Amino acid sequence: MKALQITLIILCATLVACSTFDFSFGGSKTVGGKGVQFTFLEYPEGDIIEGEQFSLKIRATNYGKESVQGYLCLQDTLADSLGGIQQNECQDFYLPSAEIIDEKVQQEDQVIFFGPYQYRNLQPRFTQTPNIHLSARYSIQSEATMPLCVQKGTLEEKKTLDIDCERQGTVSSLDQPDMPITITQVEKHISTLSPEQSQVSLKITMKQGEEGRVIDEVGPTAAALTENQFVDVRVYMHGVTDFTCSPLVGGKVEMDKSEKVIKCNTIIATTQEYLVQPVTIMLRYNFEKAMSLPGELKLKKEVI
Repeated sequence: MKALQITLIILCATLVACSTFDFSFGGSKTVGGKGVQFTFLEYPEGDIIEGEQFSLKIRATNYGKESVQGYLCLQDTLADSLGGIQQNECQDFYLPSAEIIDEKVQQEDQVIFFGPYQYRNLQPRFTQTPNIHLSARYSIQSEATMPLCVQKGTLEEKKTLDIDCERQGTVSSLDQPDMPITITQVEKHISTLSPEQSQVSLKITMKQGEEGRVIDEVGPTAAALTENQFVDVRVYMHGVTDFTCSPLVGGKVEMDKSEKVIKCNTIIATTQEYLVQPVTIMLRYNFEKAMSLPGELKLKKEVI
């Protein structure tokens, strides 16, 4: 065992399950963004002799403002007949939200143990090199907000306001958390339909900026994933109206590439000179991230 810290960042979200997929991230020490952090405190390294027991010790830390619960799963690449970590071995966890005390973040921790494990039925004079992977599946709900000003169609004189009240423009700085999928920009176009009605059109660009992938199903024993990975999208002005967006199917857009553009429209009644209200873009989706232990493990049968 070696007590060396290796960090896996899993974004501030609600984790809900784990499973198997192509672990193409290799043995990098850190993946992800901010929010919930997982650190390997103890793990096997170097040579493992047949029958020798080993365990893994992982610390989960929540720096976010929302509580987090879910599963972490371990697996190795060898057949179950050789012992080791059986497929889809999962541990659940719960982390309360972090607190701000004296302007400092007081995070919540939980230590998670896996093991003990041991390998068996090894062949003499034959070295096997298993890979051990950590997988996490989690559900995310994130909100990006931007101010929107709609002026009455008959209003000719512009008043000085604290926000942009132009009928056309691009917003590239939204108030949103650090998540795998973020809103990179919103193009707006406001047109007058009548003295008391305006149409608001938004062209929203969303981008996946983290390694990992959107998945369609969660659960410790989740079935095989399909090729359809969807993100729930809702765009609304609180207490005013919801936008109609496309291309959406049942309120979902397929995240089949790293960047996606959706177009949203609504009609707003302008009974007052100015309507100033934030627009919220809410995304809900399942996401999977994984990492492998760095270095190389070697299994050996002790010859007496």
